[in-house]
Amino acid sequence: MNREWTEPGLSPKTWLENQRPDDIILCKCEMVPKSAVQTIVNNSAIQKESVLFTISAPAAGSAKAPAREPIAACA
Repeated sequence: MNREWTEPGLSPKTWLENQRPDDIILCKCEMVPKSAVQTIVNNSAIQKESVLFTISAPAAGSAKAPAREPIAACA
């Protein structure tokens, strides 16, 4: 796996330097962008591991996009 997602503090810097409009932050506490999660999912698929995610709907009347939260990663 690419070190940019495992080196402490490097993920936020990498995301800020290479931000794309479709690469949203999925974990605000660690600033994990969509591309990092996609890399993990792609690598897991190659290794035949199961990765589960949930998408929660925004609150009624909210204009915010749905929050995306990983719920489990199973080997």
